[in-house]
Amino acid sequence: MVDSAGQKQKLKVGKAKPKAANFTDTSFKSKSIVLSRQSLSTSAPVATSQFSHHVSLLSHHSSSHRRDSLSYLTSTICTLPTGSLLPQPLSTFLPKLLPLILDISSPVRSQLLDLLKALPGEEIGAHAEKILLFIQSAMTHIAADIRADSTGFLLWLLDVAGDEAMGSSSGWVKTTKCFIALMGWGDGVNASRGVGKINFGKAGGDTKTTVKHLQAFMQFLARGLLTPLDPAGSPDDTMDSELTHYHNLISTNLLLPHPTTPQHLLPKTSNCYSHLNLFATATTPSEAETLEIAEDCEARRRLFKIYVKIVERGLEDARREGGLVGRAASAAYRMLERGMAAGEDDKDDEG
Repeated sequence: MVDSAGQKQKLKVGKAKPKAANFTDTSFKSKSIVLSRQSLSTSAPVATSQFSHHVSLLSHHSSSHRRDSLSYLTSTICTLPTGSLLPQPLSTFLPKLLPLILDISSPVRSQLLDLLKALPGEEIGAHAEKILLFIQSAMTHIAADIRADSTGFLLWLLDVAGDEAMGSSSGWVKTTKCFIALMGWGDGVNASRGVGKINFGKAGGDTKTTVKHLQAFMQFLARGLLTPLDPAGSPDDTMDSELTHYHNLISTNLLLPHPTTPQHLLPKTSNCYSHLNLFATATTPSEAETLEIAEDCEARRRLFKIYVKIVERGLEDARREGGLVGRAASAAYRMLERGMAAGEDDKDDEG
């Protein structure tokens, strides 16, 4: 030690070393610690309150907190007994989940997809249009990794609520435009149709991602252009099935109606004459397409005709690459031909 005069102090035997000026004594023992904003309890919080707490953490600034909260929600929903209600109604926490489709963190998006797959599928249909808007935003996002994960969410939605998604106001035409922009097929298309304004380049940089996009596009075409089958395996209740039913009755001499009777019955879809634009204020073809709701396969085929050429050209380019991409493009091309040919077959049967 050095004193104020600059001379070294001599330590005396048996005496303690002098303490520093900023020394703090920590030898005391406290009987209790008081936390002003926290509380300790011997009982665990209620499961519902825990669920609500983790839902509130979905907007946390830390990506690890968001991922951990999604993981907790997923495990909680997966452990619920079959047929039991969710801790919260889906309509209350779904608005917190959907923005995470555009999250910048890849683990968060991956965990979100696991959570969405754990949700009861019968409750998704009522929210299909809102979910589809976020998926379309992801398909045209500026970040490449968000675009790469977008079709995974679309495949999930088509699987659990495909009919509701295709029948929504933005389900068919807008998603078709998003696919054309996502795959880089928009070159040379009339901009008034809404295609060709956004182009991210060819999607062939990552083979695995391109194959996933093409598989999603094939499922999209199958859901939109082909008539679904009911669980029993028979065609759904459409005009074709009604014609077959009447022909069967005629062959058994039980009923002899006019062959075109189903064409004069009440339509199966609402606003079936929307393509005539009788009450809308649309002045351009693009606006008319946006206002039209394609509720049936026939309407979707009619709206898709203006995009057939550019889609065929894009699929042909992908087929020439060969490998996994070529096989996926060939499968999508066959699905496109099958879906568009189904409409021609229907016209021949009606004629």
